[in-house]
Amino acid sequence: KTTTITTTGLQKLFTTLMYALPSLGNITIFLIVIFFIFGVIGVSLFGRVSLKDNPTLDRHTNFKNLGNAIVLLYTIATTETWTDVMDGCMMSSNCDDSADCKTDCCGSSWAILYFLLFMVLGSFVVLNLFVTVLLDQFQEEDNLNSKKSPEKMELFSVLRTKWMLFDSNASSSVPAPVFLGILRNLPQSILMDLGMAKFDARDGTEAGFIRFLSTLDVPVQSSATNNP
Repeated sequence: KTTTITTTGLQKLFTTLMYALPSLGNITIFLIVIFFIFGVIGVSLFGRVSLKDNPTLDRHTNFKNLGNAIVLLYTIATTETWTDVMDGCMMSSNCDDSADCKTDCCGSSWAILYFLLFMVLGSFVVLNLFVTVLLDQFQEEDNLNSKKSPEKMELFSVLRTKWMLFDSNASSSVPAPVFLGILRNLPQSILMDLGMAKFDARDGTEAGFIRFLSTLDVPVQSSATNNP
């Protein structure tokens, strides 16, 4: 029993992930765009910030180029030491604060707005969308499974057994009189579960049967094979 439950749970997990892949892919693309945009802006604003005596930035974690900027943004997207990185991008001591500074420059006060926007968009919003999509997919899967109650599965099993008696070739169609006979052999409770409570088995005339079929979503074909 434990093995069956575990296998069912794993199947449900993988099925949910497979159905969620398109939505997760869209979110991933959007996240990459966010990282690219903020990476370019970060290089422009903090690419010349001095690394000397900088409490946070060094030769590995910096905004000197787009690659390093994206890696650094990925690191702080987990909310790990992002305030320290922001402080390092705002350093104002032991640096060149002139307007035409090329290297070893001081930080920028724009760092506060920059990092707040990135944390809101890149971490608190976009990354949480992954969780939201997965939860929605699990909920949809649960709703789908709830429709497959044991009673309904037993109902369809009865219908399938009755149908196979008259459709041994599995053609998914039977002559109209045979279909009428199948309905006549079904208990009234099953007909009600199928939404066929209006079916009157006593009205066996062709006109009565056609009137009943018109109330159902059943494809009817007029052909030489006399199949509905």
